[in-house]
Amino acid sequence: YNNENFLVEFFNGLSLWGSYPYNFGKTISKNYSLDYSIQILERVVVDEVFSPVFGNPESGQEGSFNFRYSFLNKRNHRRNLFLPNQGFGFEVKSKFVSDSFWSDFNYSKFEIDFFSNNKIGPFTLYGRTRYESLIGNKYPSQEKLGIFDIPNYYIAGSIVPGREYMSLRGYNLNKSDQYQIGNQAIMSTIELRAPVIPVNIIEFLKILKIGQPTIALISDFGTAWDSKLDEKFNTESILATSGIEFRLALTLSNMPLFIFSYGWAQQLDQWKSKIKSNNENVLPNPYFQMTLINPF
Repeated sequence: YNNENFLVEFFNGLSLWGSYPYNFGKTISKNYSLDYSIQILERVVVDEVFSPVFGNPESGQEGSFNFRYSFLNKRNHRRNLFLPNQGFGFEVKSKFVSDSFWSDFNYSKFEIDFFSNNKIGPFTLYGRTRYESLIGNKYPSQEKLGIFDIPNYYIAGSIVPGREYMSLRGYNLNKSDQYQIGNQAIMSTIELRAPVIPVNIIEFLKILKIGQPTIALISDFGTAWDSKLDEKFNTESILATSGIEFRLALTLSNMPLFIFSYGWAQQLDQWKSKIKSNNENVLPNPYFQMTLINPF
């Protein structure tokens, strides 16, 4: 919920859902999926934590209609677990909440997500772009959109247990008084990833291993704006960070549980000013976090 506190929220209720994965049969690497559900939930916030970004989280009844469509074109390979060098995906998600359908809230949320892996010699160029919009004037404060400095948590380099924030690496590092809030937000990531070194640094009983090191040059871009206040997308308000990351995987029987990164990143103007002034402390404070390999 912020850099210091977790938000614990229970979603108690009923969900009726269906899923239709399909393939046109022309290639085994192209897969489509259509998911849909009706949910009637009681959202219960366990502890009242406060965030300068979101304020106090809100509890209440929420009835919603949910849709998700995804397209994934990626050949199956063990390399995809650590550093895929091929494949791309596209995902669209929507959520409609109405106070006329057993709900204390009234809003809709829309998301678009695209990623691509491209082989460049021994390296991989990874790119991702996300867009989110939040329409309505009656939604839980914890659903607010924007650009934050809140860490994300990833399982196996792809699974997100909960919400994935639009968090730029190196943005406002170790501070909590700056952020961008709006009802629309967009974020892009570009990474130049080096090949995985197939070695393990630590092994426990040949089952639990720490290794598969890699390195990546990273850059994140993002901005948020509020169309309700007649704000529009403005390139001058885009925040941009860049840096470098070293990564290690914690694997169980050669399957990654977590992929951790240790890196340095900061906003582009901070790099420029420090280099021009011959500042000895060119590198910002380091960070340690879980890493995303591919979003889905």
